[in-house]
Amino acid sequence: MKNISIVIPSLDPDEKLVEVVGGLVGAGFEDIVIINDGSAAETLHFYDEAAAFGGVTLLTHEVNRGKGSALKTAISWLIENRPGIAGAVTADSDGQHTVEDITAVALELAAHPDSVVMGCRDFDSKNVPARSRFGNKATRTVLRMSTGLRLTDTQTGLRGLPACRFAELLEIEGERYEFEMNALVYAGKKGVPIREVPIKTVYINGNVSSKFRVVADSVRIYRVFAFALNSLISTLLELCIFTLLNWLLDMTGVPTSVKLLISTVAARICSSIVNYTINKKAVFRSGGKASMRRYYTMWLCQMGASYGLVYLFVDLTGAAGLLKTVVKMAVDTTLFFVGYFVQKNWVFKDDDKKGK
Repeated sequence: MKNISIVIPSLDPDEKLVEVVGGLVGAGFEDIVIINDGSAAETLHFYDEAAAFGGVTLLTHEVNRGKGSALKTAISWLIENRPGIAGAVTADSDGQHTVEDITAVALELAAHPDSVVMGCRDFDSKNVPARSRFGNKATRTVLRMSTGLRLTDTQTGLRGLPACRFAELLEIEGERYEFEMNALVYAGKKGVPIREVPIKTVYINGNVSSKFRVVADSVRIYRVFAFALNSLISTLLELCIFTLLNWLLDMTGVPTSVKLLISTVAARICSSIVNYTINKKAVFRSGGKASMRRYYTMWLCQMGASYGLVYLFVDLTGAAGLLKTVVKMAVDTTLFFVGYFVQKNWVFKDDDKKGK
């Protein structure tokens, strides 16, 4: 227990916060970090009562900044003040995570300090609210399709975070609930081991104490997948138009270079309109003229690269018919990853940060 810190983000707590902290201290935990994320004045005495236990550190946000921001504040503090720990376990303040389950996750993290440890609930239990059951199943399906990760519980707040990944966690986007989902996507992308520990499925009074905003926070969580889905839709549209135009132009005497140019440009124009509109309205929520200029600068470069690389391959190999579509798919898959990086870090960068 001495090598694991407990992190408890909290907003407008009640007596359960004091009970949770007291139970953890009684179980042998010696380093507990609580984050007051801009709670109302009438709830502050619960923080004072919890901080009265030995080994408790209270960090405070003057205004509510979100769960992700609270976790980052705690991680930054741990990097500076607890350099020798194996990691930290995050837990909720409302009593939905039992001391026994927090301990089980901490022990698993201590045994595997290179892994993320997830305390996973059983969503087939009768006491699970319908919205929670549906939300988790939908999210884990989308996560599996997007990253290949197969997790039982994607929305659990009981997680073991390895200290060796603290600095990377601070770089992950998201200030509210979406931070936890973004962290899973990042772990899947980087190949970070993820271990699951079964925990009790506790919902108190139908989970009415949850600070999760169903519409606003769901949009933030699923936004991480929206870019990939939009790119997939645009790519399929572009391939269909490209294939159709190639088929039509194959019946003419137009030279290969011209056919590829016409097909590539026309297909990319159509798909770009769809892609930019969805990214602007739903993914990045950017409406500025700068984003459009940047987008079409990138678009011109991508289109030139797509045409040039496909033409080069066709010219060298003599590929024809559907084989040209296969070649274009391979080229555009590579350009997709390049485009994601450019859009995220340049095209929509300023507008995206304003929307957080």
